[in-house]
Amino acid sequence: MPHSPCLVCTLRGACVPPGRELEKNAPSRTRRGYSSGVEDADIVERIDELVEEVHKLESEHHAMGLSGAEREHLSELQVEIDRNWDLLRQRRALRHAGQDPEEAEERPSKVVEAYSQ
Repeated sequence: MPHSPCLVCTLRGACVPPGRELEKNAPSRTRRGYSSGVEDADIVERIDELVEEVHKLESEHHAMGLSGAEREHLSELQVEIDRNWDLLRQRRALRHAGQDPEEAEERPSKVVEAYSQ
């Protein structure tokens, strides 16, 4: 059954298909973010996992709405998605410029969320 796109899907331009199995071998994360040796595909996979979590949260509470804690969790998920997209864009820009994509760093949520959309 197709679902109506959520905000995350609208911004991302695609949805994770409902019921899609996600691999559990996501890259290990350190306090500063991803460990070295991360691939772009690992970041995309993490974004997909976060989007799936957003879809699950929204679909489970479609009729009755979200509680305050659930709205806060949804907001945190959306920020984490933005941070991962930012990291992916940095890596692609560095690679395009002939530099090492490993030099990209996750930026704090305050920085990423301050960008104009």
